[in-house]
Amino acid sequence: MLDLVTALVEKSILIREEIDGTVRYHLLDLLREYGREKAEISNDYVELRWRHRDWFEALVVRAEAEWISDQQAAWIARLGRELHNVYDALEFSISTPGQTRSATRMVAALYRFWVLGGRIASARHWADRTLRASDGEPDTYRVEILCIDAVAHGMQGDLVRARGQVAESWRLAEVVGDVRSRGLAGWADGYVDTFNGEFDTAARKLEAAVSLFQSAENLEHKVAGLITLGLACIFTGALERSVECFDESLAITGPPHEVMYQASALSNLGLVDWFRGDLERARDHLARSLRATAASMNSAWCIEQLAWIAAAQRDWKQSAVLLGAAAMYWQKVGSRLAGLPILSPHHDKAANDTQKALGKSAFDKEFHRGIVMTEGEAVAYALDEHRRVPDTSSTEAIRLTRREQQVAELVALGLTNRAVAEHLVISPRTAQGHVEHVLTKLGFTSRAQIAAWVVSTAQERDSREVNGSADRN
Repeated sequence: MLDLVTALVEKSILIREEIDGTVRYHLLDLLREYGREKAEISNDYVELRWRHRDWFEALVVRAEAEWISDQQAAWIARLGRELHNVYDALEFSISTPGQTRSATRMVAALYRFWVLGGRIASARHWADRTLRASDGEPDTYRVEILCIDAVAHGMQGDLVRARGQVAESWRLAEVVGDVRSRGLAGWADGYVDTFNGEFDTAARKLEAAVSLFQSAENLEHKVAGLITLGLACIFTGALERSVECFDESLAITGPPHEVMYQASALSNLGLVDWFRGDLERARDHLARSLRATAASMNSAWCIEQLAWIAAAQRDWKQSAVLLGAAAMYWQKVGSRLAGLPILSPHHDKAANDTQKALGKSAFDKEFHRGIVMTEGEAVAYALDEHRRVPDTSSTEAIRLTRREQQVAELVALGLTNRAVAEHLVISPRTAQGHVEHVLTKLGFTSRAQIAAWVVSTAQERDSREVNGSADRN
């Protein structure tokens, strides 16, 4: 096998890439299409897809089983590298009659990776498609997907759809009849109430859900329930109970060296400190959370709160930069303030006070510096590891090829991959590959982010040209 792979690399049939110390191989699009056609002609293609799906289903189920462990960070990295393969496996399961239960199992296993990692749109997309494709047979994993879908829709403000999914999850949970399903339905119900500002009812439902997870000895769901309950308790004013929830979740996740739930608990403890007026303690909790994981959702949450603290301490420039950096993250996550409008007054006060202190022009300049940062730059700035913001914006530092720039501009116009292919006279598969390369280079997850980047880049270029012309005059 090693000799065969080496020979294929030497002939440029396989392309070898090393990413973060991991070696990956892939085919050029043209060769991949040719190979697929040959496999289809020989009737091997369906069997190959089946084996591929089975392998990746087993992978994501294993990742779920080892989520609360010291392997979590490695699993997050690995799932990130394998996303295209995982999505191909999901596509096969959804589109193949009789195989949707496999998709149901995979989506249920992936929701932690999606939601905690800030991939809310992905959670919605695959949950919606899997639910539509399945026959509605009562199943604990279908209950879980309904709950995932409810939370994802709630985070993005679609509370009508979220309520509908909660109602269906309760109906199925009663049919399935197990403790885990009822706990999940109660968790989603309480979470959606939290999005809707019904904090007292949310806290009661979440207390009941945590008790069910406790009796079922379901550790991972118990931690998720505790963190959600703690958040709801903050907004009811029961700060002591919220601290108990976060401390208990830290006690569970600390010994196995889990990172994502620890980071979430720490950032929420920072919010408790904010409401108590203990700004230094809040900053400490948020810094610890940022150092625990670089996941987009957590970073957005921490940097947003650090911007409020900077404004409260009259560090106006830092506040403006951090507000911009937080906006960058919220755009990627697709869920401003994690779907919690009750926090909007804190954001608005920080932004208004900072703009008033700096003046609109200076505020816009610092805010822009934050919004064009890379995620690494934003975290480093927030942690005060090197406070100087790069003079050259991150959009300038990114270099797309001429073809990738053309594709990005067409995407910004709203063209689909097929329309891009027709416009550039290339295959749809090649167009898809270019879009994927642009997303990877820019660190984005959606076409809307590409469009915003194209507009931002054009505005920067126009501004430089205007300033250059003024200087010459």
